Amino acid sequence: VIGGFFAGVPSAYSLNINDNQDWVWGVGLLLSGLFVAIALMKHGLEKVRNNDINTPWSDYKIGKWWSVCVALFPVFTVVIIGWWIWQAITWYPGNWWDPTEIFSVGTIIVQFAILIGISLLTNNWLANKIGQGHDIMESALEEIRGSK
Repeated sequence: VIGGFFAGVPSAYSLNINDNQDWVWGVGLLLSGLFVAIALMKHGLEKVRNNDINTPWSDYKIGKWWSVCVALFPVFTVVIIGWWIWQAITWYPGNWWDPTEIFSVGTIIVQFAILIGISLLTNNWLANKIGQGHDIMESALEEIRGSK
């Protein structure tokens, strides 16, 4: 609770901080979705849909439309991020790269660079803290087979 309070203080101080974080991490979410879409396409969209999503214990079956949406997601990502970057350049034509501007391309690059740096510095430390996991899909299948 205390950590949440202190994390929220900058946004309470200035709504510009909220605007900036919405801008930067909105792009981050799109890039994250892009990586997921690429991974799903590499694995096989129909294979994922039929074997991992439409399982025997699924309440709803997802149709072919899902595969089409995921396949088109990279196009959507390029269009939306391209549009946002174009807007940022037109809003700040002389200093669109300035990381101190709320909606600049520079603030995205700097904040992503900070995140990547922190991630690279803490990667081995975090990896050493992770124990051996188990496959949740296998566990679920064993549970179903055991209940029959």
